[in-house]
Amino acid sequence: MAMPLGSMQNRVYNPARGSRMDRIRRNIMIPVSLDNELEALAQTLGETRSGLISKALARYLDALDLEIALERARLHEQGKSQVLTPAQMRRALGL
Repeated sequence: MAMPLGSMQNRVYNPARGSRMDRIRRNIMIPVSLDNELEALAQTLGETRSGLISKALARYLDALDLEIALERARLHEQGKSQVLTPAQMRRALGL
């Protein structure tokens, strides 16, 4: 599989996820004040900036997943969404 120009991928252990996973290099822009805080925390905790960003992003994405699940549950409780059985899902997908 071809890698996008400007990216680099390798195999590393990610303790935040508890498994080996592929990593990809991303270039981002953040405010200077946030970078200063990131640098100070990385030094204090003895971690890399990349490691801290990965952990923070993983926690943020987990929180978003929870928000979505709670919203779906709320809609279901209000009768505004439908839950399908596996058999109904297979029929709906034509399987």
